[in-house]
Amino acid sequence: MKAVKLHFRSPLHVGMGSTDSVDVPVHSDTLFGAMGNALSAMGIPLDGLIDAVSSGRARFSSLYPFRGREYYLPKPLHADSLVAKTAMGSRENYRVSKKFKKSKFLPKKVFEDVINRNIDPERIIELLPERMPFKVADVPKVALDRVTSNSSIYYLTQVFFEESAGLYFLYDGDGSVFRKYVLPAVRFLGDEGLGGKRTWGLGLFNVEVKDVEIRESNGDSFVTLSLTLPRSRDELVYWEPVKRSGWVNTKTGTPRRKPTMLFAREGSIVSSKDAGAVIDLDDYGNFSKEIGHKVHVYGKAFPVRVMLK
Repeated sequence: MKAVKLHFRSPLHVGMGSTDSVDVPVHSDTLFGAMGNALSAMGIPLDGLIDAVSSGRARFSSLYPFRGREYYLPKPLHADSLVAKTAMGSRENYRVSKKFKKSKFLPKKVFEDVINRNIDPERIIELLPERMPFKVADVPKVALDRVTSNSSIYYLTQVFFEESAGLYFLYDGDGSVFRKYVLPAVRFLGDEGLGGKRTWGLGLFNVEVKDVEIRESNGDSFVTLSLTLPRSRDELVYWEPVKRSGWVNTKTGTPRRKPTMLFAREGSIVSSKDAGAVIDLDDYGNFSKEIGHKVHVYGKAFPVRVMLK
């Protein structure tokens, strides 16, 4: 398994189209779409990548924060109740449970303890960070009316990272797919930018690749580290829904809004490591005719075994 670390050279703006909101983690469907656009811009056909992700030979997580060598992962949905039960009995343990409940991301060691049901309140309070390695700030901008030249102020929400911090995603799968598709696409995005307002110089980054392993449990269920588009309710054990839409921007055809789809959020528990699907948007209308090329939405789980009982 590889961790692809993005060291940002400029602030980042990502969200669902609004200038006054950001979305961290950067979801796996956004990452996959950005890589697809990058490969198309380089003239690299996507058929091999689509086949690899559809068959499960290549998987991507969403983008999560890192600080130095510390990787943060999404809190599994069952974790709050698990820690609360373990922490019952003292005021100090209650403080641990309260702090844990407020955490959106967990250090890798705490995440591994949770999925293996190895809960130690003292270890949790020691390892949970006081703050994440990034700040979100509203930066004032001025817009000028093209007719009257009147000015108005609006705010662009941006993410600023600490030194030696940034975002990373996990890749698990075929090494040749990584070398042929993933690494060239990510390096291209590093120079072109990830997210919104790229023409302003936002979202630029340097790439670092590291090997990493997650200490999995021997459980029968899986926590997903990516947005997952379930094929049926049977694939879902504990889940939190998130709606995803947005626009398909293209240089060869007419931009078109994607249909709204209901995903299981990162940290949801699924029943199978093969949960989720890669969707061809032609199943929702004749996208390829209007846009000029096929459009696929990435919704495969990035499964990590979790022990629920």
